[in-house]
Amino acid sequence: NKLGQLAYMPLWWFETAVLGRRKPLQSVVFISDRCNLSCRHCSVYNHQAPVDKSTEQIREELEFCLSQGSRFVDFEGGEPFLWRDGGRTVNDLCRMARSMGFYSCTVTTNAQLPFDGSVADSIWVSLDGVGESHERIRGKGTFARLEKNIAGCGCRNLSANMAVNVLNADAVAETIESVAASPYFRMISL
Repeated sequence: NKLGQLAYMPLWWFETAVLGRRKPLQSVVFISDRCNLSCRHCSVYNHQAPVDKSTEQIREELEFCLSQGSRFVDFEGGEPFLWRDGGRTVNDLCRMARSMGFYSCTVTTNAQLPFDGSVADSIWVSLDGVGESHERIRGKGTFARLEKNIAGCGCRNLSANMAVNVLNADAVAETIESVAASPYFRMISL
């Protein structure tokens, strides 16, 4: 219920800022180490024997997060849009999390697959530069696929996330300007 959501934020702030309780507001749940890229800065992907957590394992993690106070969840990987448990997809995880009491679900993606059917409340796209700067880290052709998939996704809450390192530090300003000029992205996180 919306009233409960509105009351939760000031209560959370009071408990953490005034009473000093350590209580998370957001949780990140890694659902798989399966990925369709081998980014140069990443330590998560596993091409040899990728593991997808089961729906039940993820449900248990979500229950723990809720019990600690978290009300926002971000599903990450590997690539979350590759996650499967039988016929279930990351969309089913978003629905499950909301039914459990999470206020919002986010998915972080490399945008190499179409994600126009996503039911996530927001989507973070890993963008490590513009054009060649991005491809230096993620591989040839990845920037064009990213551009195509963000243009077709229809998500109103689409943001970029840039992992800055020695391979792309020279591209930060250009990437910020590109995101600011984009009709698709709302913001960028560095």
